[in-house]
Amino acid sequence: MSFSALMFYGYVFALGLVLYFALRWFRSEIKLVNVWCIYGYSLTIFIPMAFVCIVPIGWVRWLVVMLATGVSGLFIVANLKQTIYAAAPARAVLLLGIMLALHLGVGLALRLYFFHYRGVPEASTA
Repeated sequence: MSFSALMFYGYVFALGLVLYFALRWFRSEIKLVNVWCIYGYSLTIFIPMAFVCIVPIGWVRWLVVMLATGVSGLFIVANLKQTIYAAAPARAVLLLGIMLALHLGVGLALRLYFFHYRGVPEASTA
């Protein structure tokens, strides 16, 4: 439990803080609480995903986790895209790419750490 709290709160807090200061450096008027709220709300899709990942089929878990990660990442991009392009038009694609890559890393960490059950064989559908 402590690692999951550290991962989620650390992700929202640290990445939100880094993004906030990067945008402030580019003269954006965004507020830190707005960045934290966007990142926090983006993680709500992982709650129903956790229930679906009870299914002991490996490819279903991969599909559900990557789908949730994609939806969550699109939520972040959709809510911050205009602000990033307004603050740093020349670096917007780079910033958005870095944000999405880090978000994909969180999705992979979820699948490999939380939804990999040691000692319980995954059912095959073949």
